[in-house]
Amino acid sequence: MPILPLKFRKQPETAYCFPSCIKMVIDYAIDELKVKQKRLRLSSIAKIVKTHPNGGTAPGDIELINAALLDSFPEIQIVDSKGGTFTDIRKEIDEEKLVIAWIVVAKDEEDTLFHSIVINGYDDNLTKIFYVDPEMEQNNYQLSAPIGKFIDEMLTVDGHLIRMKITIKGQQDLFKRLLPLKKTRKRKDKNE
Repeated sequence: MPILPLKFRKQPETAYCFPSCIKMVIDYAIDELKVKQKRLRLSSIAKIVKTHPNGGTAPGDIELINAALLDSFPEIQIVDSKGGTFTDIRKEIDEEKLVIAWIVVAKDEEDTLFHSIVINGYDDNLTKIFYVDPEMEQNNYQLSAPIGKFIDEMLTVDGHLIRMKITIKGQQDLFKRLLPLKKTRKRKDKNE
């Protein structure tokens, strides 16, 4: 399986790993999957997902980005799930979709510290996972880890897999091409 191409986006601050990963995934959807979607600025993404300069993004705020993706065509949404397996990752990569992983960096009795990366491939021998770390520099952002180590030691049961769901909704024209749904506004009744 080839490594899926993406435009690297270095995180500008320590807590901006998740917004940087979302930016890479949305830009990939626009460039490679031909999704019609407005490009989002990193600062806009950080604001939408409530990224705190010191604390990062809270797990409960991951899917808030979907509000900015409502007009995409085909429709894309970000879906969060706790934990995950290599089978989950392989399925997404085989469908040519990137996966964001919240890997566990440190854990103590009170808190778990996560770091976001983008998974963009696995090798043909099913021994390595390839990923992009937004904390790295432009010349060495593409990394790899043995699958077992990645799942058991980096992702763990506490980590998260964040996937891109693509839904094709629309109307067909006379040539059977799918067109986006037209947004219509409800008219207010004059008697109200």
